[in-house]
Amino acid sequence: MKYLGLILDQKFKFQEHIKYTTERCAKLTHNLSRVARLTWELRYGAIATIYKGAILPLHSYGAPVWIEAMKHQHNRQKLKRVQRLFN
Repeated sequence: MKYLGLILDQKFKFQEHIKYTTERCAKLTHNLSRVARLTWELRYGAIATIYKGAILPLHSYGAPVWIEAMKHQHNRQKLKRVQRLFN
């Protein structure tokens, strides 16, 4: 069930929410970086600013609700994959 932008499951594990947001952020990041480098010729600093202003808020939306899910290693790895795209 999706409520206020958070995907809720019966046990409140938020695995589907984390999976959904990381996939969405990864696609957005990939498309943005590809277009920005090819057509806009943006430097890393500008892309990092876009990441901090657009992708990071999308990525961390509702974090106070689903932060307990970060106790699990597989959830942390999913979030780190998106962050590695900018390192």
